[in-house]
Amino acid sequence: MTTTVTLQVAKSNNSTQDFTVQVKDKKFLNTIIDTSKETITEQEMNYIQDVAKRGGDAGILEDCDLNPQEKLKLAVINKYDDAYDIKLSSDGKYFEITIKPTSCLYPDPRIEDVKKDFGLRENVFIDNNNNLVGEHPDEGIGGNYDNNKLKGGTTFRVPVNEAHFTNGPAGFWRRLI
Repeated sequence: MTTTVTLQVAKSNNSTQDFTVQVKDKKFLNTIIDTSKETITEQEMNYIQDVAKRGGDAGILEDCDLNPQEKLKLAVINKYDDAYDIKLSSDGKYFEITIKPTSCLYPDPRIEDVKKDFGLRENVFIDNNNNLVGEHPDEGIGGNYDNNKLKGGTTFRVPVNEAHFTNGPAGFWRRLI
């Protein structure tokens, strides 16, 4: 489901015009321009249009259109920095994510929580972080590693094109259950 957002564009002749853009989530606009201003410039309008066309779709602004730096801004907006330290790898292909240590009563995330937090498809975590799953899966039937816990301070990698920062990090209750 998309939302239509209308912005005022300041023209060079001191007039304004309406500009509408389809967005998957209004937060995506905040990652590419400052939406707190009353009006935007024509350059900002053109940039929004260019970003919305990155994914090759009908010009709808969605998370797959964002570049790595914009995705990092989205992570901050959605409070991923509360649970994770996230940075871009030196080659620009991966996000290097470190789990922040939790208090003694707050549970460490499971691989399942990490997969939900970052919207990862099946096997993306395992394929890029095989060294973290150990030799034995928690659920022997079918070799499911989803219940393996990851301790605070653990760093893992997620490919930039696979990372989604739209869900927000797992809270206490989701990690507990």
